[in-house]
Amino acid sequence: MTRRAPSTALLTLASALLLGGCATPYPHAPQYRPAEPVTAGQSDRQHLIRLLHGVVGTPYRYGGASPHTGFDCSGLIYWASRHAGYRGVPRTVREQYRQLRRVPLDRLRPGDILFFRFHPGPPTHDGVYIGRGRFIHAPATGDRVSIARLDSRFWSRHLIAAARLPR
Repeated sequence: MTRRAPSTALLTLASALLLGGCATPYPHAPQYRPAEPVTAGQSDRQHLIRLLHGVVGTPYRYGGASPHTGFDCSGLIYWASRHAGYRGVPRTVREQYRQLRRVPLDRLRPGDILFFRFHPGPPTHDGVYIGRGRFIHAPATGDRVSIARLDSRFWSRHLIAAARLPR
């Protein structure tokens, strides 16, 4: 009697069952579901903002860039911009600040990137303006992706610049 090798499908299933615990999202994170494809009448900005709203509540994780493992501030922007069809958006706050095209703060549009500085030097935090004086960001360790107001005393004091994502 000859012995047959396990099928590829069986090996894949066994691997998925064994490793499944490694890729599970945080238990309290919202379950991210990819948005529908962008249609001809829908702007990339609307798609970007819809993606961001879908991950509000995801835990902050330094170096994170996934709704399944968590986000840091620039990782949130990097992930959402790529999924919304923007290309060439750098991964870090510093590079996003250097490379994205600046816009005056009095000309903000939903989807623009906001940069914040807490100490002398380059900005160390960013978020995405969603309109009506609000923005979505991944604040800090122990927090979750959330919506904040630009007119709050804290955020308005630290806002230094805005930039527009490349088409």
